[in-house]
Amino acid sequence: MTSDGARMSKAEEQTFSWSEISQHTSANSLWVVVRDKTSPGSPLRVYDVTNFQKTHPGGHLILLKYAGTECSRAFAAVGHSKYAIKRMSQYRIGIAEADNVEPRK
Repeated sequence: MTSDGARMSKAEEQTFSWSEISQHTSANSLWVVVRDKTSPGSPLRVYDVTNFQKTHPGGHLILLKYAGTECSRAFAAVGHSKYAIKRMSQYRIGIAEADNVEPRK
């Protein structure tokens, strides 16, 4: 999403390296990566959830547990509502590079 709230097109999305993503693991800068769909080949989306920690219904600790990693399986296992999934778009900042990544848990 752009600073004015408009959705980014695929061409505009920034691609982040896993090295960069893995640096955002604290309450002061917290990024997670979630696959659009849990099927292989779907885009790995990067979300900056730093400002969502205080209001996350599951608490901030679960976000910190997966900070800086790909957590698609854990995200899907919780069974998030359609509303929650739609709301995620406001935190999306780009996509993760597609090389060798395994879900944390």
